[in-house]
This record gives sequence, C-alpha cells and structure tokens, in this order.
Amino acid sequence: MPIVEGEGGDAGQGGAERRRQEGRQAAALTGARSVTTRLFTAAEQAQNHCHVGNIGASVRAILSWLDSLR
Repeated sequence: MPIVEGEGGDAGQGGAERRRQEGRQAAALTGARSVTTRLFTAAEQAQNHCHVGNIGASVRAILSWLDSLR
C-alpha cells in the first residue's frame, strides 16, 4: 500500500506532525503485503494536497509500487 503525502500538506498541520502521522499509518498496516511511503516536494511541484501541481508524479510513484509487487 502506498502512502503518499505532499510536503505542503493540509493547512494547519505542520510538516513534522504530518511525517509522524505518515509513520503511524505505515506502522499500523501490519497485515499489508507491502507498505511504501513517499513525500512529494516543492522541487517536484507536487507538494500540495493530492499533489495537484504534478499529479503525474503521484501516478508514476503508485504505478512503480504496483510494478514492484510482481
């Protein structure tokens, strides 16, 4: 399961807290076959919620994860 987050995140939630939450989510998925986390950055223009600035980067990361399951 990919857990993807933009470094900009949602308004009102600090970056450090978002990273902690991401870690907690990944750790809670004990029954998942595969867990991958990915932080999208401003350099990729994908730092916003739902990676609106660069949806293609998010799609490529998810497809890459799916390919890794083969």
